[in-house]
Amino acid sequence: MMKRDNACVLSRSPDLLVMNEGYRLAEENHDLSLAPMDADLLEVVQSDPRYVRNVLRFDDGSSFFVIEKRAP
Repeated sequence: MMKRDNACVLSRSPDLLVMNEGYRLAEENHDLSLAPMDADLLEVVQSDPRYVRNVLRFDDGSSFFVIEKRAP
């Protein structure tokens, strides 16, 4: 099991976060299956005005998440 601390990662104010676990095939209902830590990171970033979440979608229905720091 991999342990991560999302608050610690974001406290370092990274310019770019690439979610290693972000690549998942979409279910029939098009919801993405995410690990709890990844889901938490996406939720925290969504409410953090410093960051924007980008989703790269592929033809096979999978997605990859890239989180970028907004320009000042």
